[in-house]
Amino acid sequence: MPSFVQDLIKSRRFWVSVGAIAAVVLKDRLGLPLSEEQITDLAILIGSWVVGESLRSSSAKASV
Repeated sequence: MPSFVQDLIKSRRFWVSVGAIAAVVLKDRLGLPLSEEQITDLAILIGSWVVGESLRSSSAKASV
């Protein structure tokens, strides 16, 4: 398995993003009691976290 796939599978950012997508899909399929506003807020929160983690990770690599 290529190293980028292994890195992706180990990535917290990847799994958080997968979880967010699953929440949207499950809302439609299973009728989870989430409003559109709550789903939007969740997507913004997760997107912000992923971007923040990416920036933190990039700055840590740059300082090494």
